[in-house]
Amino acid sequence: MAYADSLSPAEIPDALHQLEAMPNSRKKFIIRYILTLRFADADPQGALAWSQKKGGDQISYLMKRQMADLAYGALAERDPATALSQAQQLPAGPKRDQALMAVANKMAETDPVQALKLTQNIPNGGGANEIFSRWADKDPNQATQALLQLPSQEQRM
Repeated sequence: MAYADSLSPAEIPDALHQLEAMPNSRKKFIIRYILTLRFADADPQGALAWSQKKGGDQISYLMKRQMADLAYGALAERDPATALSQAQQLPAGPKRDQALMAVANKMAETDPVQALKLTQNIPNGGGANEIFSRWADKDPNQATQALLQLPSQEQRM
């Protein structure tokens, strides 16, 4: 963790690239994860830009997806309107849905009603279960009332 904290956001992409030469995949995975967390937290916009780069193996692809989730979440925590705007500007498809869900998950902490509305157009409920779970932790009565107002097929998510 100290290594990740010692890097500036500008140095993290190079450190991630250098990891490719590391032979031990378990250690590589752990270090990659820590660097991903650090990058998304320290520089969400930079992390988003990096996550959009092409190339890499399957693990790199998964890491970039995770980086985007974390970055949208970090951005939503700091500036929900910008995070939502950026997510909505993505072309329709899984990356957009994933970005909207990351924003909605953060939004659920402060505005679960808006977060739930945001997920309504995401396939398969867009993670509404997680939003209801967070909401129920804060205000079980209000969350229950909102759930009961959904059409019966949506209640079974």
